[in-house]
Amino acid sequence: MKKLLILFISAMLFLCSCSQNPLLDKTKDSYNPAEPGADDYSFAEETGLEVLRCLDENDIEGFKTLLSEATASKPNAEKQIEMLFDFYEGISISHDEVRSGESGAKFREDHYEYKSIYIYIHNILTDEGKSYNLEFYYVLVDSDAPSKIGISEIMFRNDNGDFALRIFANDGRNVFPEN
Repeated sequence: MKKLLILFISAMLFLCSCSQNPLLDKTKDSYNPAEPGADDYSFAEETGLEVLRCLDENDIEGFKTLLSEATASKPNAEKQIEMLFDFYEGISISHDEVRSGESGAKFREDHYEYKSIYIYIHNILTDEGKSYNLEFYYVLVDSDAPSKIGISEIMFRNDNGDFALRIFANDGRNVFPEN
């Protein structure tokens, strides 16, 4: 009976750690963002660098896989993605360390029902002589709305901290660059 219980618990832990998100599949098998105390930094770093890679390589399709279903289905999503890739010029040659922090959470008993993180990479310099401060929100867990898991908003700030570009804003206050 004890072996059966251990087998059952092991199977449940394995199934809970799986995800449809390809980035989560590449991280350690033990990473489960719904667990209290889960270290989200490795995921944040990998995701931040993947967004940067997509921008550097003009990989629009790769970028779309990082968006939540809810974000990708927003009105004018294709137009906003196009504006993002038009805004970013060149290939990154240097940047600050990827940083992150929890931006929102809803906890129940022994797990998160909702958790989002804020990921940012500042002082991105490109071979075109451009400088960028990239920031975005990533929903890791949403028990009520799994379609919201993924990037929910992305922005670039200028050196003064003002928005230079903001797309998919949850409050609807997007900022587009002047032409």
